[in-house]
Amino acid sequence: MAARVGITWVSAALGVWALACAVAFGALWTYANTPGERGALAAGWTPPAELDVPGDRPVLILFAHPKCPCTRATMSELERLQRSHPGAFAVRVIFFEPVDATESWREADLWQRAQRLRDALVVADPDGRLCAGAGAEVSGCVVLLDPSGRVQFWGGITAARGHEGENLGLIALRDILDGQEPRQRTADVFGCGIGGAVRATQCADEGACDADS
Repeated sequence: MAARVGITWVSAALGVWALACAVAFGALWTYANTPGERGALAAGWTPPAELDVPGDRPVLILFAHPKCPCTRATMSELERLQRSHPGAFAVRVIFFEPVDATESWREADLWQRAQRLRDALVVADPDGRLCAGAGAEVSGCVVLLDPSGRVQFWGGITAARGHEGENLGLIALRDILDGQEPRQRTADVFGCGIGGAVRATQCADEGACDADS
């Protein structure tokens, strides 16, 4: 009798554990595949002077939070795009940081990777003013401008949060750089919020970023 009770208790415990795992997995899957606010480039926006945008080739501008792990996948896709289209476009990276940021913000791995990109300029964005002014609300949002400053693409270049691999945004950018008409000129952005009144703790509140200052 005792053995039968023990087996029943173990079976029940295993059932609860399996259910908890399923719920946790479902929550993680939902989070990973839920995009942030796509936003749109603000009307009349032009790249600020500090970006030193060239006028002889397209420029891709990345708006990002340097401590957002979701954005590591975006950086990987950008590196892939540079390898497949060497010298075809310039890169400018705008990194949010709080106004009282310490040097650790510029020592983050995303800062280091951005600085190693070909033909890239990386600038700090105290309090997110440049990101907000452009209309970028989510880390990992990119805009591709042609040499005359016209928008060719706006959105994300990953298929999910922190997920590397083929995706609609990357395909669109490749088509544009190859001189072809893309199927779409925008895509969902998967990352943590940086727009408007963003603060250093926001990513931590969202449960995705290590945003310790």
